Amino acid sequence: MTEVLIYQSNTFKNNTAHNKPHNKFAFLNCLHCIISVILLQYKIRCAILKAIVIVVFLEEDSMKKCISVLLTCLFLFSCIIYNNKSSVSAVGYATPEQLDGTDNLFLSYTFSSTPASGHRSKEGYLPLVGYYNTDGELKDIFFDSYLFLPCVTTTPSGGRTYRDNEHPANFSDWQLFVDDVFLDGYNIKALNEAVGETKVKLGSGYTDFKANVFLTVMYPVKTQTSFGDVDGDGKTENFNNLADRQKAIKWIIDEQLSRFNEGNFQNLNLVGFYWFEEDFARNDSQENSLLTYMNNYVHSLDYKTIWIPYYNANGYNKWASYGFDTACYQPNYMFNESATSSRINATCNTAKNLGMGVEIEASGLMFSSITYYNRYMEYLKVCTEEGAAQGVKMYYNDAVNGVFYNAYISENPDLRRIYDMTYKYASQTLDPNEITFIKDEKKYENYNIVSAGKNYTTTTPYTNTSLGYGSVSGKELTDGKFGSSNYDTEWIGFNKSFTDGGYFYINLDFGSVFQDLSLFSLEMNELVEAGISYPESIEILISDYGTDYTSLGYAENKSNLISYMLASVELDTPVNARYVQMKIKPGTHAFVFVSELTIGTPKDIITPSLTVKTGSSLLLDNYKNLCNGITNPISVLQLKAMINQPVIIKNASGIIVSDNTIVGTGYQINYTYNGVFIKNYLVCIKGDINGDGNVSTLDYLLIKRAFLGTYSLNSIKNAAADINKDNKISASDYLLIKRHFLGTYNIYS
Repeated sequence: MTEVLIYQSNTFKNNTAHNKPHNKFAFLNCLHCIISVILLQYKIRCAILKAIVIVVFLEEDSMKKCISVLLTCLFLFSCIIYNNKSSVSAVGYATPEQLDGTDNLFLSYTFSSTPASGHRSKEGYLPLVGYYNTDGELKDIFFDSYLFLPCVTTTPSGGRTYRDNEHPANFSDWQLFVDDVFLDGYNIKALNEAVGETKVKLGSGYTDFKANVFLTVMYPVKTQTSFGDVDGDGKTENFNNLADRQKAIKWIIDEQLSRFNEGNFQNLNLVGFYWFEEDFARNDSQENSLLTYMNNYVHSLDYKTIWIPYYNANGYNKWASYGFDTACYQPNYMFNESATSSRINATCNTAKNLGMGVEIEASGLMFSSITYYNRYMEYLKVCTEEGAAQGVKMYYNDAVNGVFYNAYISENPDLRRIYDMTYKYASQTLDPNEITFIKDEKKYENYNIVSAGKNYTTTTPYTNTSLGYGSVSGKELTDGKFGSSNYDTEWIGFNKSFTDGGYFYINLDFGSVFQDLSLFSLEMNELVEAGISYPESIEILISDYGTDYTSLGYAENKSNLISYMLASVELDTPVNARYVQMKIKPGTHAFVFVSELTIGTPKDIITPSLTVKTGSSLLLDNYKNLCNGITNPISVLQLKAMINQPVIIKNASGIIVSDNTIVGTGYQINYTYNGVFIKNYLVCIKGDINGDGNVSTLDYLLIKRAFLGTYSLNSIKNAAADINKDNKISASDYLLIKRHFLGTYNIYS
């Protein structure tokens, strides 16, 4: 309790010569109250202030001296109050001093349903603890602090790591999470080793450095009525009861604290605990009590608490009233396609006004999307300009391996720049003018992509894994989705143990012959440390029938800015084909990873009209959409041979017929260009009224009946019956056809 002492001398008390001693005494008491209130308000403990207000007045001008003392005190109060505010945040943002020097906090995810995504090794931490320049030289500490938290995932019990009323986690899930954080060889133990190794390499100036650590308090979901027994009383905790939820909170704090102390981590400093939920549950009447309990308990152990609410989350602006020592505000710009970069400015301004830090958000999409790459660079630029780099900074960058590690190992200078620019931001050495943005040039912008959604078959892919690429639907290669992370569902993994004569094959079927094909490309990935290498070669072959293939040559590897590698063939002279085959020879390692198969036609190609071959008797009437000129019975195959472009032949009922079928009046010639319908022609054979492709007595009788009005002809049959081309059916027409089949006249001459 702050004390304010005001003394009065006996002389003053006994002096009766003054007219208003009681007024003076009343004034001093008033001064005492004012000072007490101010000191208590700002929690100032200062011996100087105690001494300065010891007042002994004997003289006539003692009231003036009181006023002087009051003015002096107010001046000192203002200085101390200013210093007190400055110690909270020099520029308004939360400062490292609030969290024992935590400046750059790396979110280190653990406990994933795919274990590799939650297990970071010492090697995985080394380029995060220390900054390595492009020459591979260790130059400085990078991330000085680490938060160990679970991935947003399904737990072994079927629950969720986050607040999900329908799928609450149980005690065994929480225990497994804690086990994962302290897993031998990974996570917190691996970090301790990495920090120790980094300190040795950096030299004597870093001997005393320790990385700050924060552990996570999981959320006790109220709908969990049988959590498990956390305190050994033989009763399962029911989270409908506040006391049971508090027991669980206490358990996870105590358990992790015990594990940390037992670990004897020489290179780590435990600073505090993180509340895992990112908003305030307004519909939970116990939420305030939970937060108060958690914060009070952690503080009673002399540790700090932190919170990272999402953009405009419930309660984000009340973080201090909940009891947290520091909060960091999420912009969520990276994950909201409709948001503009002004979202980052708004986040910074809000954080500054509320005394928060600003979270930097990185996504694996940055490796294959120029849009997301540029979004990340906007984070660094705007946050630097807004001064957020001077405050506490926290960094989201996906699960293991994470964006920053993958950028560090990348040989692509644009991707490597992510690592280098982030270090500059973290160390407050970034000049916003250093930030460069990449022009968003779309893949294959000069081509019409015709392979999207087409069917294909492949050599047996490798599926014996819990990672995303192990789930194969048979649509990955033509769904239009390029690789966005190293092991996700966009990829198909081929393994050397499943080759077909030493090769992997991809066979795409357009369903019909496509024309003017000039682009053939396959996306690939290489992660040598994971046993994935580029193929030794990829040969591109085509066929009309899926049997005899013609080679177009071998693909050339091309890097398209920040995307994964593309193996491509681009032809100067387009080709036609129904089937396209990728013949892949394995590389130096066990796996070959491929994603989108892209086949395209030049955008400047004008869709050609259907044409007939030179010397053919066919005549195409583009006005009436008729095909004339057939003078003898011909098969479907013979008709196709008379036309320059691939076509589909259907009978009068619209059913596709075999190549040896005789073509008759009413048959359809269906013309599509690379899957896009262009035009349909009806076959009109003069004299063939019944549609069998021949001229016979039956046709003569049908025309005669039509003339007499006892038979009705549709438009195409009417055109075939108009032998003399006078646009009407007359006796002349059936007499000419009679002479034709008797051999005394040729209706085609």
